[in-house]
Amino acid sequence: MTRKLFNYFLQGLLFAAPIGLTGYIIYLVFKFSDGILKPLIEEFIHFSIPGLGLVIMVFLITLLGYAGQSVIARPFKILLERLLKKVPLLQMVYSLSAILWRLL
Repeated sequence: MTRKLFNYFLQGLLFAAPIGLTGYIIYLVFKFSDGILKPLIEEFIHFSIPGLGLVIMVFLITLLGYAGQSVIARPFKILLERLLKKVPLLQMVYSLSAILWRLL
């Protein structure tokens, strides 16, 4: 019984850790962008713009997603496709899953 509870605890921890880490990273990016840009903008326009850190954070996360998809993921996907096409059974499974993914 305690072994099962411990396993549930570990599974919950493995589920919560990425969510918590993502939230913490978003918080750090927000504080970083707000801390750097707020004084610069106040120097030029002499007043504070609420929410500017949030806008910049969304922009940076979107830019990171674009870079991850185009710069990092695309070459890895091409390499993976080349490897999978060399193995007949894996090539068939990969092709079917790719078709299903595009349909969804």
